[in-house]
Amino acid sequence: MEPDGHVFYAAPDSVRGDGWRSGAANVAMRATLAKLRGQAEQQLGLRAPRWSKLTSGAPAPESGWCWSASHARGHVALAVAGLPRIGLDLEPLDRPRPLHVAERLAELGADPATLADGEALIACWTRAEAVLKLHGVGLGGLGRLRFAVDKVLFDGAPQRLTALSIPGLGAALASDLPLAKLHLYPAAASLARVPSPLNPALR
Repeated sequence: MEPDGHVFYAAPDSVRGDGWRSGAANVAMRATLAKLRGQAEQQLGLRAPRWSKLTSGAPAPESGWCWSASHARGHVALAVAGLPRIGLDLEPLDRPRPLHVAERLAELGADPATLADGEALIACWTRAEAVLKLHGVGLGGLGRLRFAVDKVLFDGAPQRLTALSIPGLGAALASDLPLAKLHLYPAAASLARVPSPLNPALR
């Protein structure tokens, strides 16, 4: 099977469970794996995802697929791909950010004038976190990033980033896949209060 990437999005307050990992994220993972395999969910016979991590801190593959998940303000997003890595981050657009965050991003090459805008700062931060998740490193790897006018570099290599449109949230996906290979789905039909399918846009 060609290693397309899939982003599956759901709102955890519409799924009963003890937290996002046992609620919407589990539903999203099952629905995404079913779609990838061309099966009905009831045919999967899967236990709940382990959501385990490798020693590097990167998510361990689940049923043969790599994944990245993020949650913010009652939303969860899950990215699944047949590639060794994928990274996803969500942040509320109105979340206050300490001054030192903007200063650190500026040190890495982000435009200070742009960072003065709160939403632009969050967009920059989600890109940074998505790339760090893609490479399986934590915030300790932030110094390996550099921001250019129209790209983000990790260890000097340009990164492919997709901005996801979710109302009230900054959302970024880092992947080795081109945009045409990313398929975005709404949550399972059994979930309530789920927004329309996401609209990706390269930023």
